[in-house]
Amino acid sequence: MTTKSELPENMKAAVVDAAGPPKAIHIKDVPVPKLSSHHVIIALEYAGLGSWDAAHRSGAWGAVKPGTVLGADGSGTIAAVAADVTNFKVGDRVYSYSY
Repeated sequence: MTTKSELPENMKAAVVDAAGPPKAIHIKDVPVPKLSSHHVIIALEYAGLGSWDAAHRSGAWGAVKPGTVLGADGSGTIAAVAADVTNFKVGDRVYSYSY
């Protein structure tokens, strides 16, 4: 069984469609990801922007796929928990990062 709060269909994200300068980043409405096993969905309150995001945006790490969402870390509140996740619950305040 999946535990979740009421999730919106869309969210705001920092998106790039092609490698370029900082002005290549635009804020766009994108679909909220589907919850998959072993995962949670976090309603972010704060998102980090690091040097790795600038490298990704500029194309330093290779081609940029249209619709690439930047951002690898942030903090907020868990909004949904997959059934096989036992260490977290909806409402927990968390920090997350991914590479």
